[in-house]
Amino acid sequence: MAGAYTLSYGAGLLVTAVLLRRRLEGRLDGRRLCRTYGRVVGAALPAAVAGWAVARAADGSALELLAGGAVMAVLFVLLARAVGVSGLRPGALRQLRQLPQLRA
Repeated sequence: MAGAYTLSYGAGLLVTAVLLRRRLEGRLDGRRLCRTYGRVVGAALPAAVAGWAVARAADGSALELLAGGAVMAVLFVLLARAVGVSGLRPGALRQLRQLPQLRA
């Protein structure tokens, strides 16, 4: 199920990129978008493996969920910061608010 979600997310990303490129008249930075997506995947894979391993080692369904989820969340944030995912930088929200509104 996780693999299917990953594939559907990737397909949605491609469709969105094509539509945004048209709407923005070619001003979409595809290289940077692919680099960021690669960084996110690179941080998510080890976090998922670690979370799965911790969940399998925990005893009890609620404990499995909590332990696996906590490990995945913390490890993802640490790895994403380490590989330079810009959305986790302080002030990233502030930068998004400064973008001009796009008009139809």
